[in-house]
Amino acid sequence: MARLLRLPEVMTRVGLRRTQIYDGMRKGLFPLSVPVLEGRSIVAWVEDEIDAYVESRRRARDHKLKEEAAKAKAAPDDPRKTALAAGCKETAEIG
Repeated sequence: MARLLRLPEVMTRVGLRRTQIYDGMRKGLFPLSVPVLEGRSIVAWVEDEIDAYVESRRRARDHKLKEEAAKAKAAPDDPRKTALAAGCKETAEIG
């Protein structure tokens, strides 16, 4: 059975403020809350959906890092960076 999380715990788990969470929900970028009691304004979030959101953010980060690493590997070396790595400050300052 899925556990329901109240807003303070969701904020702690995802590192977002209340307004960011509700903006994300409105834009379809964050899991929707569910009513805890009908006719009341008490809401919570399904723990599994919050965990999946956190995992999706991790995967997006990892994908971006892989893309950046591939671009850096494919890009020609910047002579200034090469000079700095070699400890040749004067050459790095030229240009």
